[in-house]
Formats: sequence, structure tokens, C-alpha cells
Amino acid sequence: MEVLQWLLKGYSNKRIAKEVGLLPDTVKLHVGGIMKKFQVHSRGEVIAQYGSLVKENWSGFQSESPSSRFVGRSRLSPSLGSE
Repeated sequence: MEVLQWLLKGYSNKRIAKEVGLLPDTVKLHVGGIMKKFQVHSRGEVIAQYGSLVKENWSGFQSESPSSRFVGRSRLSPSLGSE
């Protein structure tokens, strides 16, 4: 779900990987799975279709910001170090 949230913000696989602590190739696999689930062929189509789903099912829908999981913690894990 977290990869989807970053994908919806338009982030590249490389940037998503950095944000969630995965390898870019792993993110690429997740994005491919997301596109397969949505039955689309592009990232833009995922965003468009997700937007349509949200509009149709707006009542009871809650979205957590990807960055909210970092509240009170460093954005970088100790294994990643600092830039």
C-alpha cells in the first residue's frame, strides 16, 4: 500500500525505493503488480483509475500520508545512514 501512495504522488521507482527502504528493482515489481491489479499499462492510468475509485467510494475512505509514518522518528533508518 505504501508503494501505491508514493506512486500516486508521481515519484519514480528510484525515489520510492529511497523513501521506503527497498531496492529499485523491488519497487519496480510492486509497481508492476499494482498496474496488473488495476488492469492498466501505465503509471498515469493507475493514478487516473485510483482517482475514479476514490470519487465513487469517498464515504468512509481514509488515506494516510506516506510521510505520517515518520512522525517522531528520523526519516532515515540507521542502516541507510545520512546523505
